[in-house]
Amino acid sequence: PTPYLFADSIFRSVPPLAELDPPAADGNRLTLSYRSQLPVEVAALHWTTDLEKPWTDRTWQAIWANTATAGQFTADLHAPRPLQAFFTTVDQRGALVSSEPIQLP
Repeated sequence: PTPYLFADSIFRSVPPLAELDPPAADGNRLTLSYRSQLPVEVAALHWTTDLEKPWTDRTWQAIWANTATAGQFTADLHAPRPLQAFFTTVDQRGALVSSEPIQLP
């Protein structure tokens, strides 16, 4: 339903999908800032260390993110590096939005 919600937000004046900033890293803590007219119910952090493989062939792992403040989620990631990671969020309608990836050396 997410593509339809995106189109409806343009043509039918329904609330738009959440806007996600690029993830930020401070040591092992990754942070996602976002803006949304609707409550974002959950967020997850997805990561892989299979950087030599094509994106679709990588083995991905995920953990739930914690609500840090309104408009922000965090996740502590203790995984071998280098790695690539991104966040996904789900709002109260079930709309799934993903952030751009971050590469950690």
